Amino acid sequence: MRASPSYDIDLGRAPRWRLAVAVLAATSLACIVAWGFQAPATVSGAAWLALLGVGSIVVALAATLAWPVSGRLAWDGACWRLTAGRSGRAGPQTATGELTVATDLGFFMLLRFVADRDSGGGVRWLAVERRGREHHWHALRCAVYSPPPRRDLPAGAGRPAAE
Repeated sequence: MRASPSYDIDLGRAPRWRLAVAVLAATSLACIVAWGFQAPATVSGAAWLALLGVGSIVVALAATLAWPVSGRLAWDGACWRLTAGRSGRAGPQTATGELTVATDLGFFMLLRFVADRDSGGGVRWLAVERRGREHHWHALRCAVYSPPPRRDLPAGAGRPAAE
């Protein structure tokens, strides 16, 4: 099996992703408020505090997810590299790690980047839309779905012998 060719993409801003997160958060908050007001006489003060807590969690999650990482994602055939945003005077930060597909809708992918410990660790969510990347979309999908190279084999192992 051939490895995927190298690939480099600008992640952009993902405005549709932000809109989808905002709609989902607003719907969730509306459901919480509607449940609380359906029978106000039977909802205790503790239940209202719980509703407030759940609503706060929904808003916090939406705020976290609404701004996915922006920067550049690159595959060099051996590992993924994420160069994300600017952090003060240090400039962009580059991390290496593993990339998996969390959601693939054909026109949109939500990718999960897990940085190596050497790169600071942590998980970053990357929202990538096909819009504006139509010519490169197939290459990106090939890269994210290609199996990573096996690191447990010595160099040259696993290749068919030349006949």
